[in-house]
Amino acid sequence: MNTPHPHHLYDGYPINTGKYGIECMDLGILEAQKVRLEEMTNHYSQCLLIRFDLHLPDDAQIDPTAENKLVSLFFNELIHKHLKRGSKKRQKHKHITYFWVREVEKVKRAHYHCWIMVDRHKTQFAGMFKDQSGLAGKIIEIWDRVSGGGHAQPASMNQGGLNVRRSQPNEAQQAFYAISYLAKRRGKNYSKGKEVRNWGGSTLGKIPPRTLKLAA
Repeated sequence: MNTPHPHHLYDGYPINTGKYGIECMDLGILEAQKVRLEEMTNHYSQCLLIRFDLHLPDDAQIDPTAENKLVSLFFNELIHKHLKRGSKKRQKHKHITYFWVREVEKVKRAHYHCWIMVDRHKTQFAGMFKDQSGLAGKIIEIWDRVSGGGHAQPASMNQGGLNVRRSQPNEAQQAFYAISYLAKRRGKNYSKGKEVRNWGGSTLGKIPPRTLKLAA
């Protein structure tokens, strides 16, 4: 992927406003994503970011707050029962960050745009959604089970994950561009008259910045 042309910037990062313009972006969501991305890249020299979408079953009749709970259950299982366990010690992840936004548009049924970021030394490739391999396969499997038949699919620009290496600053720019579209305001205020969270993510402050050891 080439470095995106910075038509609009947020704190130095190019953002994808689509056809809407920067005035239609939620700055709070942009900031929440930026601090989570930087928390990981400040700790790990190499990260892998996977962007994907979660859809509820077509016949789902679920309260909006219950929908969000399903997403929380999904990330909890993916992280604590899969990524942090691992079949081998070298595959066990210690620090992980993630983010999601809830949207309801024309079909009046919620769907979720999500991303997760992991240590690339532990997971170098996301696998493929089309053949349900690797981490992508686990995302599909867990969401299908938790949601009772929903489906997960990759973002069109992120089939196999995005490398974010500290030695390649343009990769962090590309990654933020890929996730910035989640901040568009459209579709985030439909909740049938109830106060429902439109976004959420991993708890901040648990990933310390990496300190460099100086030679004696």
